[in-house]
Amino acid sequence: LAPGDGQRIRDRHGIPEGAPLLLIFGFVHIQKNVQVAIQAMPELLAAVPDAHLLIAGQIASGSWFNEAYAKHLDRIIRVLGLQSRVHVTRDFVDAEDVEDTYSAADIVLLPYNQGYGSASGVVHQAIGASKPLLCSDVHKFAEIKSQVSSELMLPATDPSAWAQAITRMLADRPFREAIVAGL
Repeated sequence: LAPGDGQRIRDRHGIPEGAPLLLIFGFVHIQKNVQVAIQAMPELLAAVPDAHLLIAGQIASGSWFNEAYAKHLDRIIRVLGLQSRVHVTRDFVDAEDVEDTYSAADIVLLPYNQGYGSASGVVHQAIGASKPLLCSDVHKFAEIKSQVSSELMLPATDPSAWAQAITRMLADRPFREAIVAGL
C-alpha cells in the first residue's frame, strides 16, 4: 500500500496525533474475536494511557447474529468505560480510505478465533503497509508464526496476553522495527 493520510482518519475519529493507535480492520463478525482486543484495553491503558483502538469495518453480511455481536461489543465498550478510547466505524471502508486507515495505525490486531485456515486480506494489507501486527495463535496465521516470529502469536482468548504484547510492541522500537523488516 502507498502511504496515506493517517491524520485524516485520526481527525475523523477524534484520535490525537501521536497517540498510539491499534487497528482491527475488515468485516466484523464473531470469529474475528474483537471483544478480546476491547477487553485488553483497560490493562493496556494502565501501561499506555494515551492508546486508542479503531475497529474499522462493517458488520459482516448484516445477519442477525452478527448484529447481535456488534451490540455485544458496544455493551463491553460501555461497561468498561472505553467510549473515548475505542472507536467503531460500522461502515465499509471505501477504497480511498484504506491506505489512510492503515497509515493512521501503529499496530494491526488480528485476534481471530477461527478453527479453519484461509487467506487473510488484512494480513496482506498490513504487510503491504509495513505495519507490525499481532495475531491469534490459530491455524489461519501459521505462516506468520513459522516465517516471521512466534512472538506475534497470542492466545485467542487471553486479553491480558494481548495487552502485554501490545505494550511491548509499542515500547520496544527495535523489536517493532525487526518485526516490520521480517514481514
